[in-house]
Amino acid sequence: MTAFASTSKAARAPRVTTTLLGRVRSGGLQYPLLEKVRAGLFPATRSTIRSASPPSLTPRLCRCLSAALLALLLTACAGLPSPVPRTLSTALTNTGDTAIGRAVAPMAAPHPGLSGFHPLTEGPDAFAARIALVQAAQLSVDLQYFIWHHDTTGLMLWEALWQAAERGVRVRVLLDDHHTVGQDALLAAMDAHPNIELRLFNPYVHRGFRTADLALDFSRVNRRMHNKSLTIDNQATIVGGRNVGDEYYGANQGVAFQDLDMLGIGPVVKDVSSEFDLYWNHDVVYPASTVLPPPAQDAMARVRAAWSRVHADPAAQIYINAARNTEVARRIAAHDLPFEWATARVVYDSPEKGRRTLKREELLVARLIELMGDPRKELDLVSPYFVPGKESTEMLIGFAKRGVKVRVLTNSLLATDVLPVHAGYSKYRLLLLQGGVQLYELKPQYTAQRWDAARALAKKLRGQEGREVLQDTTQVQFDDTDLDPASRPRSSLGLGLGSGGSAGSGSSIGSGSISASSLHAKTFGTDRRLLFVGSFNLDPRSEQLNTEMGVVIDSAAIAEEMTSLMDDVVPERAYEVRLQPDGRNLEWVERLPQGEQIWRVEPGSTAGKRLLMNVLQVLPIEWLL
Repeated sequence: MTAFASTSKAARAPRVTTTLLGRVRSGGLQYPLLEKVRAGLFPATRSTIRSASPPSLTPRLCRCLSAALLALLLTACAGLPSPVPRTLSTALTNTGDTAIGRAVAPMAAPHPGLSGFHPLTEGPDAFAARIALVQAAQLSVDLQYFIWHHDTTGLMLWEALWQAAERGVRVRVLLDDHHTVGQDALLAAMDAHPNIELRLFNPYVHRGFRTADLALDFSRVNRRMHNKSLTIDNQATIVGGRNVGDEYYGANQGVAFQDLDMLGIGPVVKDVSSEFDLYWNHDVVYPASTVLPPPAQDAMARVRAAWSRVHADPAAQIYINAARNTEVARRIAAHDLPFEWATARVVYDSPEKGRRTLKREELLVARLIELMGDPRKELDLVSPYFVPGKESTEMLIGFAKRGVKVRVLTNSLLATDVLPVHAGYSKYRLLLLQGGVQLYELKPQYTAQRWDAARALAKKLRGQEGREVLQDTTQVQFDDTDLDPASRPRSSLGLGLGSGGSAGSGSSIGSGSISASSLHAKTFGTDRRLLFVGSFNLDPRSEQLNTEMGVVIDSAAIAEEMTSLMDDVVPERAYEVRLQPDGRNLEWVERLPQGEQIWRVEPGSTAGKRLLMNVLQVLPIEWLL
């Protein structure tokens, strides 16, 4: 880790570094050679090209094409600026006298050395908890996320952070750069606030042409930060599987992710802060001001206009008001939210994983196996993206053969948002079932009734009966295409650079489609005592490529909740995958009020989709999944 002298963000001078192609400045990259090539290939007017005589046109095009080829080759040598001036900072420690600190102290006093946990299982509760805590912050807010969408919940959280900064709260935001496409102007505007600092993990060099990074620097940009946490005043933290976006908080009509976070207080908070500081100050993380172009003069005016459009949208307000009135929000405000007290360990990958392959003993997965122990009776695994690979498949079969009840819940074909991952998982199903592992695949849970009610209420509010009025809040946008969420591509194939996140490409509240749920929680339980909650999927990407984090909780009460879920709820909401009597083919059992429905062909599959999955299974892409 490189140490740099502390400098004020406001006083930071533009940094100019000479490269093969030109100059790298704190406001972004400038390539004079590429500008010359572009000027040659695209003259100011078409009439200039038309007036050129054929004898002179061919040599000119040859020179331009040669220059373009040279520029492309030299671009491979252009990398991120280094070293980067940054302010070293750590979590604030004298925060016991904050409002949250004073509320936590009497609750923690009877439980020395233990951490308190409250599960956030419902999306609106999870969003309400985040907003309530940010609004209560008095000294600091630290956020670390893989995805932050430009939609209703994403904009509302930015607004809450801005308001906190206006109160004098120090706000540190650490984002993975893969899903920030099209958000440079917004991020630069937020980073310009003197109390907000934004840093980007493993950022892309070519802001407007990221394909160049993928083509020429894939080994680097293929490694992403999948961690997720929010910590307030170093007194309360939220860790789990949720990113920031409508689909994670029940505000998206396209797909609603079924997810799990833990709201924690006590010693676990300091451990999460230590993880955040390690990443924040690591040299794989770059201050946004050294990567993004400087904000335009009217940047904040456009940000405020976007916030105003969200506040003016009845559909968005229905959701926001509902979230504010959840039981979790009310109990946080009243300081009487119940907590379960237990010992806990925060586990995480080193940020060094963002630039090189680590030894297995250095990985989160090794620490997780060590802490979760050797199951004696039960092992329950919930992973939306489940690609066990040969080694984990053998391990799970080994547990099952010695009498451990091994159950796995993942997404069904109908519920998954990443088809290649489902294809990668499906080739291990037969082996797992033959080895005694129980497999369940979540069915999509349709929720049309609540959206019918929302439409009716919105029409009443606007007085426009007979016309669809609920707006697609993913289209709440700025005036330029750089900030238009509809213009930003998202990874729908999921072949690399992350786990999921593509569901948000569907419309948000009120598009008229039926909402379906997709599993996104990552949690593992052993012997009704130990429970892991975090960002880690059981797939090669989480194990080897992305950085991950989570918390292992030693609590029979909390672990029992998961076991009860697997016992009572999962069989009704998931297909049970079983072997047919011949022991070589699969069947899917769907439990319905009128009895069991048995499918001999995978539900939701077509001949074309099955063919595509067969092709994906033989491609050498498992290491990317």
